[in-house]
Amino acid sequence: MRILHVLDYYPSYVGKIVYEIGKRLSSNGVYVKVAASNLACGSEDCKGNDDVIRLRATRIVVCDTPFVVYDWRDLRLLNKNLDFDIIHVHFLYKFLSLYIGLMKETRRVHVPLVTTSHGLTSGYPSGIVQATAKLLNELAKKLVITNSSIITTVSKVEFRHLAKFIPTNKLCYIPNGVDTSFFKADRNKRYKLRNKFGIDENDVLVLYFTRLRAAKGVLIFLKAMAEVIRKTNNVKFLMAGSGPLTSHVKKMEKKFSDRLHTLLGYIPERDLPYLYSASDVYALPSYVEGMPLSVMEAMACGKPVVVTRVGDVPFLVKNGVNGIVIPPGNADVLAKSIIYLAENPELRKLMGETNVRKMKEYDWNKIAKQYYTLYSGILNTNDYLNN
Repeated sequence: MRILHVLDYYPSYVGKIVYEIGKRLSSNGVYVKVAASNLACGSEDCKGNDDVIRLRATRIVVCDTPFVVYDWRDLRLLNKNLDFDIIHVHFLYKFLSLYIGLMKETRRVHVPLVTTSHGLTSGYPSGIVQATAKLLNELAKKLVITNSSIITTVSKVEFRHLAKFIPTNKLCYIPNGVDTSFFKADRNKRYKLRNKFGIDENDVLVLYFTRLRAAKGVLIFLKAMAEVIRKTNNVKFLMAGSGPLTSHVKKMEKKFSDRLHTLLGYIPERDLPYLYSASDVYALPSYVEGMPLSVMEAMACGKPVVVTRVGDVPFLVKNGVNGIVIPPGNADVLAKSIIYLAENPELRKLMGETNVRKMKEYDWNKIAKQYYTLYSGILNTNDYLNN
């Protein structure tokens, strides 16, 4: 079995999912190759790798929301690397997904196409971006959805939405996963990172780690953070990641230099357990999500989470049991939730223990088996139809 994954970023962001699945499928004899942009990868990740086709691309930012466009010359390179048993594209409405859909539409691609939807094109705070997303969504229906053998979703909410215009026998729900052997609480990592920033064990450290863009609620988080700092003495913050709103974070770092610490830029996967272990609370006030990996990783590391009621987050987090679920766009409620958890250490401990148990259900080994079953079923059906 030979699978080509096509996506914008690898191994960052959604590329983490592809990496984790591919690693496990490869150990079972499946050949996995990836076609992705040359963006958002560390120097080690972008070095020569025969299993990754790197395509030159540019990130264009519209109202703090990035779009990736590709060098047309490299698309010709991609055309020469489409001889696989299955092509699996990620996102319905990304440029590369639309391009592969066009190749299927014009019969230049003859193998089955699997598409994974990682998030709905809704909930963005910008009207311009919302209108652009709507246009891309219409193109996706004509080029990607029509030409896919199966549409998988990482979210039950997405599944229900897509079922309104896609037959359910063409839809498949496979959630995101987490490597529970890698993402786990580590006291040595906790002390090492906290000592680096001079954070005392009596301090409550709130972590915000994701792509620094408007849809992830960066500005809401910064507003809530200022309120928490005003009302408390022992709550500190760590913001990590990169993105178009990095400058806003830097401004706040200067203003609250004794309470806000940052790790801005690309963060290697191997360093992530340090972030989660060092923190006491993880917060992600997104406007839109599917099934966020960072929330799952924080939960696997035994952290209570403060999250917004978007995508499949409410299926992961039960309000008051293993975290706090709030409405998107409300900085006041976010601030109150952080303060509440900061003032209740026993509750934080109980929530964290619940999260560790829950994430065992989503271990990547279990998720990879579901993808293997899906691919095998598609190929067996395709063989049957061709005989």
